[in-house]
Amino acid sequence: LFDDKKIWFLIGLISFLIGHLCYIYAFSFSQWTISNSLFFRLISLVIIYGSLFVYQFFTLSKHQDLIIPILFYIFALSTMLILAINLDISLKNKNYFITYG
Repeated sequence: LFDDKKIWFLIGLISFLIGHLCYIYAFSFSQWTISNSLFFRLISLVIIYGSLFVYQFFTLSKHQDLIIPILFYIFALSTMLILAINLDISLKNKNYFITYG
């Protein structure tokens, strides 16, 4: 069973996840402008970064029972990042606050 700290962590995780899903929904309306080669490079970087994070989580954390919610959240953040980069490229105004903000 979960203790109080894990429950509050999950509530926070779900709250932020809902916000990021709203961003994914909003970013998904932009026209897809990323080339295939850039897309595969982005996916590769995101997979490498996510894998390193999961490895670090497994080796340093005492809370491996939370790995499923955390993996889902990593996937949502990765998707949001790729869509934000696409939006930044499609706007062509070099407003990096959208992508990196």
